[in-house]
Amino acid sequence: MSIPLSMIYTPTYQSKQVLETVNYKISPQHVFLDNASTDGTVEFLRGKGHQVEAHSKNMGRVENWAACLTHFLTKQDAPWFKWLFCGDSLVDHAEDLIATYAQKFPEAGLLIFSYDILHADNRTTTWFPFKGTCVLSPDACAADVVRHGNIFGAPVAHVLSRTVLSNPYTFGSLPWVADMRVCLELSRHMPVAFIQEKIGVFNMNH
Repeated sequence: MSIPLSMIYTPTYQSKQVLETVNYKISPQHVFLDNASTDGTVEFLRGKGHQVEAHSKNMGRVENWAACLTHFLTKQDAPWFKWLFCGDSLVDHAEDLIATYAQKFPEAGLLIFSYDILHADNRTTTWFPFKGTCVLSPDACAADVVRHGNIFGAPVAHVLSRTVLSNPYTFGSLPWVADMRVCLELSRHMPVAFIQEKIGVFNMNH
């Protein structure tokens, strides 16, 4: 069996109602990691044929995110990790985008893509922090975070390499910035490619 380029991970908790509104493709490259839901999330996903790993007890929100990375590093062989939080979506050619830019920027440990934001009033806006595609060194990344705050965007933007994940990292102690924190820590070790092509949609309605 060939090794896939990337594995998609979706952390879930009491997510059945949201999952009923989206149509995620059944794929061996997509793993759902459930945090001891009691609303039928696991049964719903397994009934659809999805690959689900379920904790026996609630680990905490961010701890479940960390468990996704651990599962990837210990159970998978793919070179790239992709977040897909519940309710968000990826473009059909997301895997091709990852392949293209992983090859174009082999020095990068993180690929950060543009994405659309679906707002509560159904407006759509586009997120991207720079004027065009670029690669930032660790020092340049740190400087831009100091100047501008979160330059990494939402998790739908993030693609993390197995190589960069071999370095120490933490999500920190603040859940509302944990995704930014882990990107910032990983960006200390390898350059980050910011890519203007859109990889998906961040749905703020969930």
